[in-house]
Amino acid sequence: MKIGIQENLEEVYKALKNKGYNVTNNKESVDMYIYDGKDFGGVFNSVHNDDQGVLMINCNNKNISDIEFMINQKKYSNLF
Repeated sequence: MKIGIQENLEEVYKALKNKGYNVTNNKESVDMYIYDGKDFGGVFNSVHNDDQGVLMINCNNKNISDIEFMINQKKYSNLF
């Protein structure tokens, strides 16, 4: 599983890398992409995986435990 992380999220990148996750700042060929919803800059149009969909995780107001839970469950929290 390859996790793309928005470039300005250095703390998230380091924390997940230290936990052993395969992380990158690349937006292509990733299974998941973590971004900051306050500053996503059109990320939805630039992230893709040719084989399948990409789980988009907005890390705004979430700690590393919350993000890791979403990664492991491969789902985002309820919208409503």
